[in-house]
Amino acid sequence: MPSQNYLNAIACFNLGSLYQKNGEYQKASENFEKALEIDPTLVNTYVNYALVLEKTGQIEKAVKLLKKAVSIDPSYQTAKHNLAILYVQQGILYHINRKYHQSLQCFFKALQVNPDFPQVYFNLGNVYSDLGHSSLAINSYQKAIQLSPDFYDAYHNLGLVCINNGQSQRGIESLRHVPNPTPHLVFELFRICAWKEAGKLYQRLIKLKVQQPPFFDLTMHSSDAKNYQTALSWSQKFTTANINFHYLRPAKKIKIAYLSDGFRDFPTAHNLAPVLEHHDKDQFEIYAISYGARDRSDWRRRVVNSVDKFINIETQSDTEAAVLINKEKINILVDLKGHTKNNRLGIFARRPAPVQVNYLGYPGTTGADFIDYIIADKIVIPPSAQKYYTEKVVYLPHCYRPADTGFKAPLPSPKSHQPFVFASFNHTYKIRPPLFLVWMRILKKLPRSVLWQLESTSEAVDNLKAEAKLRGIDPARIVFVPILPKRQHLDRVAQANIVLDSYPVNGHTTTVDALMSKVPVITLMGNHFASRVSASILTAAALPQLITHSLSEYENLALNLALRPEKIPPIVLTSPLFNIQQYTQNLENAYHKIWNIYIMNHS
Repeated sequence: MPSQNYLNAIACFNLGSLYQKNGEYQKASENFEKALEIDPTLVNTYVNYALVLEKTGQIEKAVKLLKKAVSIDPSYQTAKHNLAILYVQQGILYHINRKYHQSLQCFFKALQVNPDFPQVYFNLGNVYSDLGHSSLAINSYQKAIQLSPDFYDAYHNLGLVCINNGQSQRGIESLRHVPNPTPHLVFELFRICAWKEAGKLYQRLIKLKVQQPPFFDLTMHSSDAKNYQTALSWSQKFTTANINFHYLRPAKKIKIAYLSDGFRDFPTAHNLAPVLEHHDKDQFEIYAISYGARDRSDWRRRVVNSVDKFINIETQSDTEAAVLINKEKINILVDLKGHTKNNRLGIFARRPAPVQVNYLGYPGTTGADFIDYIIADKIVIPPSAQKYYTEKVVYLPHCYRPADTGFKAPLPSPKSHQPFVFASFNHTYKIRPPLFLVWMRILKKLPRSVLWQLESTSEAVDNLKAEAKLRGIDPARIVFVPILPKRQHLDRVAQANIVLDSYPVNGHTTTVDALMSKVPVITLMGNHFASRVSASILTAAALPQLITHSLSEYENLALNLALRPEKIPPIVLTSPLFNIQQYTQNLENAYHKIWNIYIMNHS
């Protein structure tokens, strides 16, 4: 017959469970405490009490209770399963806050309790992916799928890791397991130039009303209005933490901090390094805040050596990074990522600086109310388009982009080689069927010409060759060239006759590279920021005659210049585009302007 103590403990347990069911967690906790005081071997009490503590955010205490339950009864599967769940929750929280080691330790503990828990392997994959351990991430996702064959999130993330690891086809096959198409799948199909399937799946995305990431949207729509609506919707996900930051005015110098993961051998550093080197250190104190790979390139060295302070925040959460930035008394915080991959807009959402700016890295609006300004020019954002930007537009006099004059232009190529070389050094996701058809018509009308295209995946190479053959062009006339270090790349660009720009996303750095190599670029100007960048660059280079407004005009200009190369306009490196000192002064004038506005509004 049960003892009176046992019956009393059961009564407290039952009453606590009733309070738990009704959401009265304080009373539930009190009764579970009484039950355990009476009978500390009552394992069900530990489990239910732990659930209450989880609901009230007391995860550490809940873990201790479940560990006690498992120690009392190692065969109690409910306690073990719930303990594994709590370890996973702890691990996810550590992961969100970029505490990768602690996160991994939580997941390893979960596996000790429940070695067949697919969620553990899924989250291990997420951490390994963020750490760049692709093989470990792939193995973890595969294990999650093995344990749970319908684990579609695992298929999705496995696909992304494979794609980032250069295994495009494997990644696509994994993404296809997800019941409904995702923007990632459609984007990758466009990147490998599988245009027919990509187009069909994109129509399904629209029909299903799938939310599209802003960067994906601007690759699909040459419309500032559409891009604005997408960015506005997407930016709602960035919740602002309630941090009561205080902003201090500068005593002598304005403190400007640039934040990016691209301070390495990457276009961000290629473009920004000369600006950092030319900043007026008598007026400004310059910071570079980095969370990217620490390569040993000359580019990283240039950035580190040209700023007053270089700070790494890769292991800090958004809140921790925001607190650090505010403690540094930064006046103007400049985002160089926007909605591109690996952005840290969550830091900006916490408002660590009084003035926050969208600059250089993203050709469009963030749609975020925590970004105050966007640096632009009147070509990429005409005054009539300002209404499609949540940021206030600050115009630079010429092009909004800098051009690195630290490189000496390659020696002029004699261009006596045959055949005539057209070139495209943009990523393959920027090539769409209407433009490719124009390129093929150009090659057909100029039988002694070839097209150099920057190498991509083997799938993209095969698909572009097949598309060329379908249009009556020998696939051998498309010459795929590898990615090279910047110096060698510029030397190679100089061997081309004409660079053909992409659409609806123009070249950015690639257009500047061509002009620096004294090779003309023919562009098609569209109706949104991303499709007007090359027009801005060409205008600043005093080459507006290379800007076209329709595919037919684009085709005719390419043919005319190829047939009459003496008509190719000369490219001079003394144009405003290549005056980096004047460019930096113009940018600094913009910073002075927006800082003075802040001072006036808060005086």
